[in-house]
Amino acid sequence: MNAKGYHFPVVAAGKENQCANCEFCTIVCPEFAIFTREREVVAR
Repeated sequence: MNAKGYHFPVVAAGKENQCANCEFCTIVCPEFAIFTREREVVAR
């Protein structure tokens, strides 16, 4: 928990690549503590 008593957000195991970057989490997050950023896609 952080200083304000909130649990730190974590991505569920196995779901690391499932984010669609809809930014809904940034809207519903208390005090906008969560933010999103696009990742650079690395070709394999």
